[in-house]
Amino acid sequence: MAQFAENLPSDGDVLEGILNTLYWDLAVPSDCLSVKVEEGWVTISGDVAHSYQKSCAEADVRRVSGVRGVSNEIEINPNGSPATSVPTGTVAGGSQ
Repeated sequence: MAQFAENLPSDGDVLEGILNTLYWDLAVPSDCLSVKVEEGWVTISGDVAHSYQKSCAEADVRRVSGVRGVSNEIEINPNGSPATSVPTGTVAGGSQ
């Protein structure tokens, strides 16, 4: 089991992969989201206008190598503001 754990990507690598994936998915307003990674477990939060955006964001995160699980805390807010920047993220114990 120890050898397997050594081959897993670091939380920083996982976060970088997630942020990149969310950035390039045009269905997801990634600037409205925050991502936290702790030991491969990912929490995504923020506001999106439509339920499909919430689902797409979670599906994107689950496809990133090193993700062990996802807690999707994204809220549906039809009156939210349009996307204008890039997603933000943190790794347990610091920011990225």
